Amino acid sequence: MMQNGDSKIPSVNVTKGSAYKWWALAVICIGTFTSTLDNSIVNVAIPTLGDTFNVGETISVWVYLAYMLTVAGLTLTFGKTGDRFGRKRIYVIGLLISALGLGLNSIAPSMGTLIAFRVVQAIGAGMMIAVGPAIITNVFPEQERGRAMGIYVASVGAGLTLGPALGGILVDTLGWRSIFYMRLPIVLVVAALTLKKLREQKSDESHHSFDKWGSAAFFIGMFALLLALNQSGELGWTSALVLTSIIAAAVLLPAFVVIERKVAQPVLDLMLFRSLSFSMANLSLVLSFISRISALFLMPFFLQDGLGYTASKTGLVQITVPIAMLVISPFAGRLSDRMGSRILTSIGFAMIGISLFLLSNIAAHSGTLSVVLSLAIMGVGIGLFESPNNSLIMGSAPLEKQGTASAMLSTSRGIGLTIGLAISSSIYAARKQLLLAQSTAEAAVIDSYGHTIIIVTFLCIAGIIASILAGNTRRNRPPKTQSHP
Repeated sequence: MMQNGDSKIPSVNVTKGSAYKWWALAVICIGTFTSTLDNSIVNVAIPTLGDTFNVGETISVWVYLAYMLTVAGLTLTFGKTGDRFGRKRIYVIGLLISALGLGLNSIAPSMGTLIAFRVVQAIGAGMMIAVGPAIITNVFPEQERGRAMGIYVASVGAGLTLGPALGGILVDTLGWRSIFYMRLPIVLVVAALTLKKLREQKSDESHHSFDKWGSAAFFIGMFALLLALNQSGELGWTSALVLTSIIAAAVLLPAFVVIERKVAQPVLDLMLFRSLSFSMANLSLVLSFISRISALFLMPFFLQDGLGYTASKTGLVQITVPIAMLVISPFAGRLSDRMGSRILTSIGFAMIGISLFLLSNIAAHSGTLSVVLSLAIMGVGIGLFESPNNSLIMGSAPLEKQGTASAMLSTSRGIGLTIGLAISSSIYAARKQLLLAQSTAEAAVIDSYGHTIIIVTFLCIAGIIASILAGNTRRNRPPKTQSHP
């Protein structure tokens, strides 16, 4: 009996060396570009959204946080669903739901409805993100996986590159609603390309039940945890809402692990974590996103409210990170195919830590060049880290578990983003509230940003250790699925 019922390997009838793999990579990369464009384009607009709807940082952050929480909470479910019902099908449905969400976002009359519509959009994005890397891994041979993942990460960098500049220009010229409706045509074109060019991939798992209880426990547990982290700074750890959320998370997240160990077809195969490479690579990925998002999400507040930048100038400054990622990622992917991942990921994480330290020391009199150089170091670090680390995660899982590994990669990213957002926004808001009575608003923003980032910087030490323990891509091969009585 095959473990957890995975008896057939998801496959598609193509020759590994054929041109199809490049078509598949191109389609997935374009779709990834549209989803990552959302992350950066909305981030620039959040200070404007807070002012428009007259809400503070701990509320306006949910425009971003609700989106990322939904993606993180449902990606594992969609990864498993893609294995069962077809990855192409899930990818196309995800694109169409994303288009619906964009349309609804552009007409939202209040902050509450905007957050709700962002959840709709995130459901579609989660479907795309869950199956994209698995589709790529399935059509590329192992010796080319690092190169393919490098191009994939570069598409992430391309979306992140265009997003801040485009978002700033759109907000300053056409208003915040344009950041949503202007992207609708792109998503619809990608959906048409996917239907025409992509071939189906799925495994024969229709006889297994769906792990609805595990999915529910993970999603609600993560929501409770992030709500507690986000509101603790404003309400305090002893408030009824925060305490109730902590208790719910403490019950549901362990319950998720218990459920996954017992069900025949779990949404997350815990056996994958027996691989030290898989476990440590996912941990380092979580830590990297906690570190980077804390700096990048708060950056528009820092630049606009602290240093007096316009939304357009903020966007232009922020493209430094993704440009550096875009340049470095393909080379890092190729290098990891030759020399393994450990050295690249460790150096990359160290550079992220250096950039955070530099950002935490930027003052009111610091010039734009100081900000740009600090962000450039971060971009290079992310580029060196992410492609080899992603390749290691996918390469550490057996072929029949690639869908789950792909979803776990995306889930780790989402967990890191949402935890980083919740923690950093809470620390920032609490520190700013304390300082407003003692200094100007601008000084309070600058000090609060530096205070938050220096705390997060220490996480990079743990990230470097995890990267070292994760090992090398070339020395790890997908473990064979073992039978059990």
